[in-house]
Amino acid sequence: MSLQDMKRQIQSVDNTAKMMEFRQEQDADIVQVVTGRKAVEFFRFGRINLEEAFTGFSDEPSFEKAQEIGRHLTRLFEDEEADEVYLVYNQFQSALVQRATITRLLPAAPDNVDEEDEEDGEEEGGNPVEFIPEAEELLERLVPKYVETLLFRALFESAAGEHGSRMSAMKSATDAANEMSEDLKQQMNKARQAAITQEIIEIAAAAEALGG
Repeated sequence: MSLQDMKRQIQSVDNTAKMMEFRQEQDADIVQVVTGRKAVEFFRFGRINLEEAFTGFSDEPSFEKAQEIGRHLTRLFEDEEADEVYLVYNQFQSALVQRATITRLLPAAPDNVDEEDEEDGEEEGGNPVEFIPEAEELLERLVPKYVETLLFRALFESAAGEHGSRMSAMKSATDAANEMSEDLKQQMNKARQAAITQEIIEIAAAAEALGG
């Protein structure tokens, strides 16, 4: 096993461990929505119920699929089937490194703002900006777009990470095949040289016997 293969396996274990740790930290019933065949197999193997699964587009994600998933998640939130919606995906950093990332989609808020900060902002008078149309109407339009855009980015980053892993695996396999080919070539040359040497010895021995 090459060092790159070991890194990918270790990274995969770290990502899965982080995801399962996040699940265990939630003191609530979890509604699981997944994308990708491997994710479906993983959760079914762990006997974890899935609310919905979206498959068949992991290699070439489209914005239409991101919209479909986004609408489904938004509906779960609006129908109060989920109090919060989190997105767990592999953030692409390089062909060898994809980092497990957890982002809250709904209710929408900046990552560095918690509930206490939101309440303090409301007590201090809220946002002084006047919106036309009203802020609530704007949010109704923008939040679904926000969710769909984050989902589209996550799908693309996961796809890029998958292609990067495949590329690295193919490079490792090519390097291993080239190394094996070189070893076999050296063994063949040694065998051929040994056969030629043996033939020369036999010819010399026969000539010496005849001249004897």
